[in-house]
Amino acid sequence: MAKDLKREELIIKLSSLGLYVNSVALGDAMKLESSGFNLTKNPEPVGYLPAPQYLKISEGENPGEIYVEICPVPNATGYVFLYAPSPAPAGNEEWYAKTFSSSKNYITGLKSGVKYSFKSPPAVLWPMEPGCTIIPCQ
Repeated sequence: MAKDLKREELIIKLSSLGLYVNSVALGDAMKLESSGFNLTKNPEPVGYLPAPQYLKISEGENPGEIYVEICPVPNATGYVFLYAPSPAPAGNEEWYAKTFSSSKNYITGLKSGVKYSFKSPPAVLWPMEPGCTIIPCQ
């Protein structure tokens, strides 16, 4: 049981790391090949993707947890949800990032009582500047 949980945790982390590598490489085959990951197919440039249409934030099931959801973007290989304590920082390097293969997921480990700002570009467009939503984490 514990071994299965650790395996699932590792798969999730490696998948997230793979999405991040894809987002940074922006289709550059040389960068992708040097990442250490086995490539499943030759990368093909998709071009610029539209910004997500909405960013929905709601309370999670547990304290310090937020449920994030955006409208799926066609051809996006993953989604990066950026979050930071409010007021929102100016540059993306000051935001925390969670990468998911799905357009909806939970962000955990937030401090109760702290207001956070959230934004989300498709992972293949890192970095991008869509609007922010500010909500308190409960």
